[in-house]
Amino acid sequence: MVAFDAMVSPDGKRDVDWDAFPPPWRKRFARDVREALTTYDGMAHDNVAVDRDWDIHLTTIRQPTYLWYGADDDLLPIEHGRWWKEQLPHAQLTIRPGTGHGGAYFIHSAEMLRTLTDSA
Repeated sequence: MVAFDAMVSPDGKRDVDWDAFPPPWRKRFARDVREALTTYDGMAHDNVAVDRDWDIHLTTIRQPTYLWYGADDDLLPIEHGRWWKEQLPHAQLTIRPGTGHGGAYFIHSAEMLRTLTDSA
């Protein structure tokens, strides 16, 4: 969590108030991040996916697709979400005002889970 606290926006504000999360959530998140970053393959692939040719046509994807972005995200700019929306015309793009990278997810996780389970 110290590493995430160090990731602040250029204006010096933290993206998420980690102290607002109960300790079990913080421990789980830290454990999940450690596991996810045992290799950087997924992160590297995600970073090169934008504006490159793929071996599939994204317009053929018909599954419900939800894109949630923070309007103030300094880690993953909103342009990335807009690019995805252009590639997946049926997708729903939600931009959360006043939130950064983590805030778009952590603060709205209950609503996001409802959206995903209601659409299943």
